This record gives sequence, C-alpha cells and structure tokens, in this order.
Amino acid sequence: MKDFKGLFKDEIIRRYFIMNSFDGVLTVLGILIALMIGGVSNV
Repeated sequence: MKDFKGLFKDEIIRRYFIMNSFDGVLTVLGILIALMIGGVSNV
C-alpha cells in the first residue's frame, strides 16, 4: 500500500508541475503580446 501512495503522490506532483509550467508560458505569452500591441519596442 505504501508503494501505491508513493506513486500516486509522484503523479500528482508531476501533474501540478506541468499545469503550472503551462500557466507560466501563457503568462509570458500574454505579456509579450501586450507589449507588441502597445507598441513597446525597447524593454
């Protein structure tokens, strides 16, 4: 039973890591698009 809990815990950690990475990519992409639309050329 301990092995199953360990595997389940690792799966949850991996899932949250992937979801948070995707959120970070969307945030950076949103900032870049906003800068392009706003006409900011020198950051």
